[in-house]
Parts: sequence; C-alpha cells; structure tokens
Amino acid sequence: MQSGVPQGSTLGALLFLAYTIDLKNILTSPFAMYADDVKLYNTSTNNSLLIQEHAAILKWSHDRLLPLNIKKCNVLYIGKHNPKYTYSIGGAHLEKKD
Repeated sequence: MQSGVPQGSTLGALLFLAYTIDLKNILTSPFAMYADDVKLYNTSTNNSLLIQEHAAILKWSHDRLLPLNIKKCNVLYIGKHNPKYTYSIGGAHLEKKD
C-alpha cells in the first residue's frame, strides 16, 4: 500500500513541516529546510560530528516511518583545502557534487 500527497501540494508542505518540526532538537550542526529538503552544513575539518548527524537523521527518519531517498542525498565540498571525506548513510555512499 502506497501513501502520500501530490508533490508540490500545499498539504505536502504542511505535512512535511509537521513531521520535521522536532528535527531541530536532534541536530547540532546548522541546517536549512526548503520544501521537502534538508541541508546540513559543517565547516569542521573533523568529520565525526557530521557522521553523528547522519546517524541521528537516519534513526529519526526510521522512527517516524519517513524513509530517506539516499539517491537524492549528496555531499558538496567547498574550498581548496577541504579534506573531502567520504560519507555514507545506512551503508550507502553519498554522491559527491561539484
């Protein structure tokens, strides 16, 4: 059985906000939300915080029966001296974007 609302609908946006309102309680990194996307930001050269954030989001989404679309998850590296760590969520490596 599939469930959901049409993409781009007003109800979809409202439901997304209702479901994600508590996301701010589990994340310590800065993040932004737009429509049905969440973006994490991290400027640290230590990637352990971002790995913890990924695990927290995965657990949060699993607990709320909101599966992540890993194919839409990716990493953007900014700056010449970025160590360009490899990240994964739930065992799936995240695609690197330029």
